[in-house]
Amino acid sequence: MNRFFVDAWDPGYGASFEAAPAGPAAPSSAQVEAEHELPAVDWRAIGPRPEVRAPDVVLLVDGVRRIDASIWTAEEDGGSFPGLAASYAAGAGAATFDRGAA
Repeated sequence: MNRFFVDAWDPGYGASFEAAPAGPAAPSSAQVEAEHELPAVDWRAIGPRPEVRAPDVVLLVDGVRRIDASIWTAEEDGGSFPGLAASYAAGAGAATFDRGAA
């Protein structure tokens, strides 16, 4: 039977133990195409085409994830595995626009 332990340390403050440093981050390999719409020297804000109309309704979706506690196991063979106790929430809302308003 595996046993679970909950770390009493608030995960918002980081780990309750000092892990070995991970070392410097590797440089990014992302390729950026800065001249997709215009040459960089001609850059300016581009407005919408005249035939584009704003939507009547905009749906907004947002969420949050929270780490509530750090946990770990004590396995029968003497091993141990780290884990997290977490919670999440999500919601959506709709915004409508009155085109007659000034």
